[in-house]
Amino acid sequence: MRLPWLFAAVRGHSMIPSLAPGEYVVARRGVPPRPGAVVVVRRPERHVVKRVTHLTGDGRVWVQGDNDAVTDDSRSYGAVDAADVVAEVRWRYYPLRHAGRVR
Repeated sequence: MRLPWLFAAVRGHSMIPSLAPGEYVVARRGVPPRPGAVVVVRRPERHVVKRVTHLTGDGRVWVQGDNDAVTDDSRSYGAVDAADVVAEVRWRYYPLRHAGRVR
């Protein structure tokens, strides 16, 4: 049985200022991607945390980091399959001083 929650670590600087490297988040599996949502995306080498900017209409999703200076996102690898969006980030739980809802 797979749990409905996914725990993930933020790596790299692509989500600054929303999320920083070394922060940990809780994400809800099974939520369809929607524009504006922060999501966990399955990539060949690892899971990454990105923001959905738009749906392409052909079952693909365009994702970008919040830090425009870092392009480790759809700007470099194109749209991802909606099936590769594995969960929607809901809360940051570490570090405790930054714990709370992720928007």
